[in-house]
Amino acid sequence: MISAAETIDALSIAEAADIIADTYRALGNGDVEPSTPSAMRVAGPPHRIQLKGATLKHDGIAGARLSSRGHPRLMLWNLDSGAPILFLEENWLYAFRTGVSAAVVARWLMARSRPRIALIGAGAIATHMAHAFGELCAPEIITVASRTRESAERLAANVRNARVVVADSIEDAVRGADIVATITTAPARIVRSGWLKPGAAVLPMGGGPEFDIGAWRGSTHRFVDDLDYALYQGDLAGWVADGALTQAEVANNIIGIGEVANGRWAGRRNENESVLAVIQGLTALDLALAYRILQKRN
Repeated sequence: MISAAETIDALSIAEAADIIADTYRALGNGDVEPSTPSAMRVAGPPHRIQLKGATLKHDGIAGARLSSRGHPRLMLWNLDSGAPILFLEENWLYAFRTGVSAAVVARWLMARSRPRIALIGAGAIATHMAHAFGELCAPEIITVASRTRESAERLAANVRNARVVVADSIEDAVRGADIVATITTAPARIVRSGWLKPGAAVLPMGGGPEFDIGAWRGSTHRFVDDLDYALYQGDLAGWVADGALTQAEVANNIIGIGEVANGRWAGRRNENESVLAVIQGLTALDLALAYRILQKRN
């Protein structure tokens, strides 16, 4: 058993990025299999209890993330014996993983070095994202917009490895950005596709609606980590629920991020081709990081 306190800073951003990249490559090669269904809701709001799992064949483990409002837990099993090998409090690790995974994917998809990054949201996950963007993407600037200016200023003050400024509005942050990443709990769409720069990489990572359908229609390249989960919550699910897309249209016009991880994406043909990457649901990343922490502890 590993407590949340024992996970804090157990892995560096660079070490976590390598594990995440390896896991995305394993996903693309068929060595990672998300559970079917991707997520099982045990109890709805206000409890928000759900279970998500995956098998990591290359590591010889299977695992599940058992989440509830504020009390996530993670469990690993040995694939050969079926014996449980780890029970871990994931309060810190999940936020860290989500932040680093955003930067790993952004580094693969950014159109130029020293990108201008718009970060919408300023909570714990957004703070991890800003740190990871600073280390992995070497941004020219990170511009933060949030529901309150106070939270955005707090994030900016906590990030020391990149230049971070606070925008007066979401529109001000998004316009001209090479990468636009959102991690909010917004109940309605907060980013208009007309604000997006041609050639931008868009990463909608919140669980609710964040972008209008133009973000999909304006993208030349579209990627997802776990399509089943992306159709369960977030922007893809919202666009389908609104009738703007069908599940078949989504499935036929999006490819797995593992293709990028394995170098099978040819890239943009010109600088104005925009990219949409929905990378909010791969529990295998949590399991891989937890397994590394267990290995280091032993």
